[in-house]
Amino acid sequence: MGTVNDFEFENPFFRSYIQGKTAILEILTNPYEIATNIELSYKLINLISFADNSEAIHSLLVIPALSCCDEESYHNFIKSIFIEGSADDHLPKVKDPDSLNKRTKQINLLNRFILNLIDFKKISVIALQGPIVTPFIGASLAFDFRIASSDMQFSFVHTEHGVHPSGALPFFLPKYLTPSQSKKYLFMGGKIDAEALLKLNLVDKVFETMEFENKCVEYMNELNRLNVDLVRSTKKLMYDKEELNEYFEKESGLRLA
Repeated sequence: MGTVNDFEFENPFFRSYIQGKTAILEILTNPYEIATNIELSYKLINLISFADNSEAIHSLLVIPALSCCDEESYHNFIKSIFIEGSADDHLPKVKDPDSLNKRTKQINLLNRFILNLIDFKKISVIALQGPIVTPFIGASLAFDFRIASSDMQFSFVHTEHGVHPSGALPFFLPKYLTPSQSKKYLFMGGKIDAEALLKLNLVDKVFETMEFENKCVEYMNELNRLNVDLVRSTKKLMYDKEELNEYFEKESGLRLA
């Protein structure tokens, strides 16, 4: 097993470092570049696995950069794959086989990331700022806790393009909302602001934007005082990975485009 220094890493897409007992992963730029690149995705997954196996680390904090998971990034990604105006009452048409391969990679690699989070034996937290769109709403629900800045909102924009909600959103969302509430956002789209998300238990803390970074540090310090063995044993009982695998298997049978 390596030392904590082996966790420190930086490239143009993400960087990782240790702060106290917390392993921090900052997503620096367009996450679709990571989610469609096998080498980048598995580097990220390996960093999470390292944090899980290091006795010096008690928790994981993932921080996507402001606006990197926003509507514009999502729209640009979808437009790079599908022919505009081809959805109508049906699924949109891909531009070519390479575009379909890109879409398939995005779904499969994000699903692998989610499975890795479900396997994570320590506390996992994601810090969310600004608009967060469909694929990453679902992925965020795989974390143990979600911290939101006061200007954050969930934006269910997949409906604007006629594509199914990826990121395991149909799997996780009904675990928090009623079936009718879930169907409203999955079928019709819409937005939910940070305070409403807090009331719905979709986020655990909302901090003012100006003090967001300091409040995140305080929150992680509080979580790091938890009994690591208690957390590990309890998480083994909480999550049904087989059910999630069955969901992903069902999703793989969908016609993606």
